[in-house]
Amino acid sequence: MIAGVLGFFSAETTSAAPVTEVHAVLACPPAKSEAHRPLLVKADGYVEAGDDEGAARSFVAAYDAMDLANQVAGSGKFAADRAVTSYLKAWRIDRQVAMLEEAERYLERYLERLEFGATEGCNVVDRKWAEDKLAEVRAEMPKDGPAPPDPKDPPPDKPKRDCPSEAAIFGVDRVGVALVTVGASLFVAGAGLLVPGAALPNLAGRQAFIIAGGITMGAGVAFIIPGAVRLGTWRRKRSRARLAVAPWTGRGLAGLTVSGRFGARR
Repeated sequence: MIAGVLGFFSAETTSAAPVTEVHAVLACPPAKSEAHRPLLVKADGYVEAGDDEGAARSFVAAYDAMDLANQVAGSGKFAADRAVTSYLKAWRIDRQVAMLEEAERYLERYLERLEFGATEGCNVVDRKWAEDKLAEVRAEMPKDGPAPPDPKDPPPDKPKRDCPSEAAIFGVDRVGVALVTVGASLFVAGAGLLVPGAALPNLAGRQAFIIAGGITMGAGVAFIIPGAVRLGTWRRKRSRARLAVAPWTGRGLAGLTVSGRFGARR
């Protein structure tokens, strides 16, 4: 009986011994690949060449070639920062919404990788930078309709009118015009005297009509010639004025036609 009691106490003592719990600690898988480095060099070449779209996509390709340890650390943030900067620059120059859409999708994926790296035991960089960049990209997105024009862009061409513009005339030789006008008036008046005298043989004072008409027409020609010379000289020096003088006759009528343009186009 005593032996049974001792065995009982011995069993109680053994069962009350403390139990040690072991917790498994996750370790971030170490980086093994260096495939992203040539892609970073290629992306820098695009930057120097001014190809922002090519640079952005090359930086994204370099990020995708990294191991998880590099993606969530400083190397991944460097590639992400350069990629987003190139995307925004390409958008602000060319106004292609596709650049903003690619940048938004990439930043969303970048934040997911940071979250995954944290669960795998990696030391991730500050995720606030990625959240701020994502907010900046979304703020640049056009809300409605086409993208607003860049203030540096030249204004669009105004629609052309179908109707022709009115010619502007200026700079006329007034003395020449006055001489031609007076001469034409005298020529017409002389013709009005000469024609009846020549056409009506029974007209009283027929000879006087003929003489007066001839003298008046001659005086008109005397005014027209210097006026035409002045206009012609002025045209050669200062404008494209043109003058045409042509006599005309009809049954019982006669006259002188003066036509042309006595100015210049602006």
